[in-house]
Amino acid sequence: MKKIVVVAGVIEKEGKYLLAQRLDSASQGGLWEFPGGKIEANESPEQALEPIPKGIYSKQ
Repeated sequence: MKKIVVVAGVIEKEGKYLLAQRLDSASQGGLWEFPGGKIEANESPEQALEPIPKGIYSKQ
C-alpha cells in the first residue's frame, strides 16, 4: 500500500478558526477542511503549507 503523508494548517485567532470549503467541482467538493495537502518528496511540512492551492477553494 502506498503511503501518503499530508499536513494541515490550523489557524486560530480570538477563538475563531480558518476553514476552507472545497469547490463543488473539486474532488470531495463542498466539504469543509483545514487548509493543507500532500507532502511531496524532499519537502518539509512547513514547505508543503506555503503554496496552498487557491484554485480548489471557494471564496466565502
